[in-house]
Amino acid sequence: MRTVLNGEVHVRYGQIYVESAVWGYAMDEYFAGQSNGLCGAGAPGGLFLNTGLHTGYVSFRVEVLDAEPPTDDSWEDVVEAPFRPKATETLLVEWAGEDYWELDLEEIDYRVRYSAVGMDAARDQDTRRANDPGHDRYLLQFWPAALSPDHVIKQTSQIAAYWHDFARELPAPPSDEERVLLVDWDGRRHQIDEERLRQRVETSAWKGRLPSERLRRVGGNVMGMVTIDRDLLDELEAVPPSMQRSIARWAAYRAYAAAGLAEIGWVSRGLDALDQGRELPPPFDHIDRTWDALFEEEQVPHSIVSSLEGSVPYMLQQAMALPAIFAATDPDPLRAAVDSLYAAAATFGPDYRTLFVQLRLAFPLLTAHTPPPVREPDLLRGLLAQFPGIDVAEDEPRSGAGEGPEDDAGAGAPDGQKDGPDDGTGSGTREGVQSQPRPGRETPAEAATGTADAERAERAERADRADRAERADVRGALPSAVIPGARRPTSTSGGTTAVDRP
Repeated sequence: MRTVLNGEVHVRYGQIYVESAVWGYAMDEYFAGQSNGLCGAGAPGGLFLNTGLHTGYVSFRVEVLDAEPPTDDSWEDVVEAPFRPKATETLLVEWAGEDYWELDLEEIDYRVRYSAVGMDAARDQDTRRANDPGHDRYLLQFWPAALSPDHVIKQTSQIAAYWHDFARELPAPPSDEERVLLVDWDGRRHQIDEERLRQRVETSAWKGRLPSERLRRVGGNVMGMVTIDRDLLDELEAVPPSMQRSIARWAAYRAYAAAGLAEIGWVSRGLDALDQGRELPPPFDHIDRTWDALFEEEQVPHSIVSSLEGSVPYMLQQAMALPAIFAATDPDPLRAAVDSLYAAAATFGPDYRTLFVQLRLAFPLLTAHTPPPVREPDLLRGLLAQFPGIDVAEDEPRSGAGEGPEDDAGAGAPDGQKDGPDDGTGSGTREGVQSQPRPGRETPAEAATGTADAERAERAERADRADRAERADVRGALPSAVIPGARRPTSTSGGTTAVDRP
């Protein structure tokens, strides 16, 4: 047996990872198709490990063995999963890569056992400060073994049960037949294009619309934002960097105001520095000192908020808000906006939609870039259509499809022809092919009156508002009565200071 690590690791958002040349996978992709929700092994070359503690140090031990170890009944929650490294270097990695440990694994098949004790007590503790006792411990073991499905060996804690249910309720991942489908056609074997399958999986993870390369690379909490407001990501990417920076500062203030922190002296000074593009003053000059101040200062309130989806009822609201100010100083203005808004959304809890309504009122240029609804592409049917004799079942329509005018307009397109995106002219063309009006709908000539006239007027008015907003200082120009409690900056300079991200 070889002990790789025996000490404490720092977790954030209750997560730590094993990585070997793995990138770009959402949390759902790690756990889809599994029976356990503690050790996600669905992404090639990677593991996603959940902990009971939300933020702080936990006891963690990693062992590499020659054969399967005996089970130890002292552990309360135990799961197993398959794993095979995809590179010569395999690392145990903290959130955002803050620290890592080389595991020195061969590129062979392994069985992984992830054992835990004290998860519920750590979940109730939520955040562990420097002098607080620790409640949860973890053991991660690897040994050579043929790949086989994951398995829950023992489940005791409520938080483990929650994560197991989360994994079991996820949509099934692409089957082996979809990943590598061989079709005998004309005496030859043809393999489905892996890139098209990758796009299908990615499209599903990104809620039906493939991201731009910019969004793929932005990192941070981008996949968290996908789950709560996919359109907002495209809207944020489309606005100028200066507005992204202003949105980040706005979100940080909204988070701190919702948590009752904004008017506390040292917090207010930090928000002022953020608005003015100056270095953040103490205790914001170091993340650990900021956490200490949050828990030790008597004037700091302590209030409870549920998680975004409402499944975790007792989360410290001030802890949810704290990362927003650090996120707003990220050198990348798009990532600053994404991460600050996600922290603010977590602060609002299930009421985060109210925050996003306020955001779009404060920054109307966002709504000028709202993308149209899309249908998830059926890549497999398109490929198999060329092989005679193979039946392909009709897909269920995506949730929400066919409900809006855009979906209705494309519902009657002939086989093999799709209505194209609206180019603003009302032509509805795609690659020069004129869409045919459906019976009972307006023809292009009739569209000059009635509803079509009103829609064009509304689009023109929206574009005019967006143009005015882009030329104005939106934050300063917005009446404070529109957004209750809105903070008016003393400066909107673009200077920022890079600090440790939470």
